Amino acid sequence: MKILMLFVWLLNLLAAVHGASVPQSIADAHGAKCLDGTAPTYDIVRNCNSDKWVLFFEGGSWCGDAASCAKRVGWVYPKPADEDLIFPDTEFPPLWGKAGHFGTADLGGLMSQDPSINPDFHDWNKVFLHYCDGGSFSTGRDDPIDVFTKGGAPVQMWFRGRQNFNALVAHLQTSLGLDDATEVILSGGSSGGLAVFYNIDHLASLLPPGVRLTGFPDGGFFIDAKNRYGGYAYQRWFRGMDVQWNTTAGGGPTRR
Repeated sequence: MKILMLFVWLLNLLAAVHGASVPQSIADAHGAKCLDGTAPTYDIVRNCNSDKWVLFFEGGSWCGDAASCAKRVGWVYPKPADEDLIFPDTEFPPLWGKAGHFGTADLGGLMSQDPSINPDFHDWNKVFLHYCDGGSFSTGRDDPIDVFTKGGAPVQMWFRGRQNFNALVAHLQTSLGLDDATEVILSGGSSGGLAVFYNIDHLASLLPPGVRLTGFPDGGFFIDAKNRYGGYAYQRWFRGMDVQWNTTAGGGPTRR
């Protein structure tokens, strides 16, 4: 009996996929694109014996203008002066704006597979949703922004966070069993925690009736209060960023 239980545990453990991409056909159907135009990615620990799921948004701050967002994928804005060009264009390490920065869905805490650490949720299906829109999975801009490689070549940068989330959920439902879920926890940390606030009601509309859905943001509430200089930094920052992100149209909060 112990050997059988060990075999089942190993089988579930082996059902882990690190760095999978949403199929391009699904990404295209939902208009999903990371900042650099690639399809969104995820890590998953799949337990075929469970119909309960944790979806966890990766965090990583925000980018507020074309320059800072382009930097996330190794690009630049505005176009560099001739003396600053880098030839040939270098392949930069994957950052928060492109697919490919893979890890593991077993991140500890709520995502841990260790029952001594995570007694209530260790055997749930767990999906780590990679962050690649710079705006807490909230952006919804139709047209790209023209930026440049460090060699001066023109490229297009996209803001499709809500579409990325739609594509990820659709793929999980059609190919990996999320359509049979009875309970889902939507969680995330920091800017990923903010993504929970942005997307929890939307996810409820994507799941079948009767699924128990819980939002569990970790550090995702940023207080709209004066800072030590007497200004409302977050309010000013997010209003400025929404001009680029188009979060309002993407389903996020309305401007005040």
